[in-house]
Formats: sequence, C-alpha cells, structure tokens
Amino acid sequence: MEMVGTIRTGGTDFSGPFDVAPPGEDIGEHRNVGPEVNPDISHLSMAPPGTDLEEIPRQETVEVPDLSHLSLEDLPEEQQKDSGS
Repeated sequence: MEMVGTIRTGGTDFSGPFDVAPPGEDIGEHRNVGPEVNPDISHLSMAPPGTDLEEIPRQETVEVPDLSHLSLEDLPEEQQKDSGS
C-alpha cells in the first residue's frame, strides 16, 4: 500500500502516517456481541396503513395540585408603564 498522508490530532491519540484500504475492505471494529437474538413475535400483529389506533387509557390518576392559595393582582401603575401595557 502507498502512504498518502499524515494524521495529526489535538490530543495524545494516534498521530502519524496512514494509508488507505482497498475499495470494499472491511475496516470496522468488530465486537463480540454474543448470540443472535430471535424473540418470539408470533403473538404480535400490525394494523393496516392509515388505521386510527385506539388510545391506551392511563392507569394512573392525575393529581391536580391545590392552587387556591394563588391569586392574580394588577401591576402597580409604574410597572405598567415600564412593561408597555
């Protein structure tokens, strides 16, 4: 193989001459990922395209917080002028 350039990095990683692999060469890092997983999906089905799917009802109740202690007040006249109101 012919040397075609130099790689320089900002850190302490690889720095030096490199070459180019031939077309089609597998240059990826291979990892041992374990046995192939083939789960049983025979109990699953697909709805036809465009089908409206039903909503799944929530199983938890939503608790509305007590807001009775909160109130709204008008801004003082000075602040209304500053805010552009």
